[in-house]
Amino acid sequence: NELLDEACLWSDFLELNNFNEIYRYGSSVLDLTQNEDVIFSNIHSKHRNVIRRAQKENVQILEDTSEQGVYDFQKITIETYARSNKPSLKVEYLLKYFFALNKTNRIKVFFAKHGGIIQAGAIFIISDNMSIYWHGGSINNCILGSSNLLQWEAIRYFKKNGIARYDFGGCSFGEDEKSISINRFKDRFGGELRYYFGGMLVYRPFLNAIFRAILWLKNKI
Repeated sequence: NELLDEACLWSDFLELNNFNEIYRYGSSVLDLTQNEDVIFSNIHSKHRNVIRRAQKENVQILEDTSEQGVYDFQKITIETYARSNKPSLKVEYLLKYFFALNKTNRIKVFFAKHGGIIQAGAIFIISDNMSIYWHGGSINNCILGSSNLLQWEAIRYFKKNGIARYDFGGCSFGEDEKSISINRFKDRFGGELRYYFGGMLVYRPFLNAIFRAILWLKNKI
């Protein structure tokens, strides 16, 4: 895999330059400069089928620009994360980013609704050239295809507004069923899988050790 080989070269570079805590990650990135019909045709047939089904069920995709939208999104993450036996996202965490980015139009909250009831939601962070699928969630037993339709309409929205790339927010290297399912959901939208490596470079090890000790003590108190 040429992409993975290239990414590994960057890993070697980080290691040779004394970076530590080197980590590997990847993401599926979709080229939005393509024709919309081409983008849709490259989506896996199973995704296309449930997108059409959600449209027939009259699932509506709506943007929420209000602070209340963040609270509504956090509520559905409770059900989403409970399905994996994990704690939900904290509303304070979401609001911090919302207040920091909303004034510059760098964050978007979308919901899929049916009969006025939220079925699924997603938060996107936006730069001049890229939109990133940051967080998503859905209620239990939501209308089939709600999350798929939300993604498709978000792709169309960002393409229409001149965004060149759509990043599906990372992929997991875990081999558990949940990780495989999430990766499959993202991959089936036709993006290109890209690999990356990151790391930290500590300029002052002594001060860094003191800082880590303070954080450790703070967490213990």
